[in-house]
Amino acid sequence: ALAMTLSGAEGETETEMHKALRFALAEPGLHKAFSQLDMEMENAAKQQENLTLSVVNSLWGQYDWNFRLSFINFLATQYGAGMNLVDFYNQPDPSRLLINNWVEEKTQNRIKDILPPESIDPLTVLVLTNAIYFLADWQKQFNPEYTEDETFTRADGSTAISPQMYMVEKGTSVTLPYAINETKTIKAIELTYIGNRFSMVAVMPVDNNFATFEKNFSAKEFNGIIAGLNPTKLPVSLPRFTFGSSTVSLKKPLQNMGMHLAFDGADFSGIDGTRRLFIADAF
Repeated sequence: ALAMTLSGAEGETETEMHKALRFALAEPGLHKAFSQLDMEMENAAKQQENLTLSVVNSLWGQYDWNFRLSFINFLATQYGAGMNLVDFYNQPDPSRLLINNWVEEKTQNRIKDILPPESIDPLTVLVLTNAIYFLADWQKQFNPEYTEDETFTRADGSTAISPQMYMVEKGTSVTLPYAINETKTIKAIELTYIGNRFSMVAVMPVDNNFATFEKNFSAKEFNGIIAGLNPTKLPVSLPRFTFGSSTVSLKKPLQNMGMHLAFDGADFSGIDGTRRLFIADAF
């Protein structure tokens, strides 16, 4: 969604966004790369049974605003994003609910109320949405017969009873890609999904000190872990869990990363030919 927004940025706003988001490619190659990645993932998903992947983008624009046709056509071509005309000015909250319902539908009811109350007001002109839905079987299945309720220790030291999943009988080893970093402080395991195109990498500190781990973990560290994954025979278990949160605003984190002009003093003239637009928030 931020790459889509970047395509309408000009001048210093564009430079600052590109740098803050750490994009390695310049435009328009960046957008072509996103398009190619989407296409490759979509094709990989289509070729594999028991795997569903949906990446969808959409634009929601004030119906009487004069958007540049070149901007709309570019996002339709590179991101498959169509323009939905709404009336933010007269119907801000119904428009918000319409967008929320679209996201909920595209994520099979997993993501609800992405736009919180009052996030849309009569001055809203454009909303860009990106939704991803993924569902797949594991390449190596966890055997339901070996799932046991066990004590699980949380990061804060408290405990809870959780269903612990095992691929093979408890105490028996299985071969999976495993890595530990050079300083022996971080370990990781890769669990591939059916078809071997997608995987989940679980990373954790060896000493269970999550505060230090989160503070020091970097892209360089992560890339080193990925490069070091090698088939290893070891006992593997995973707690069965669900994860979710209320909507999180990314405005301050993005500003902390150096993206200031986009929120104040922006030049998004590539979207409508004016200097009137700016990003109100990102959720």
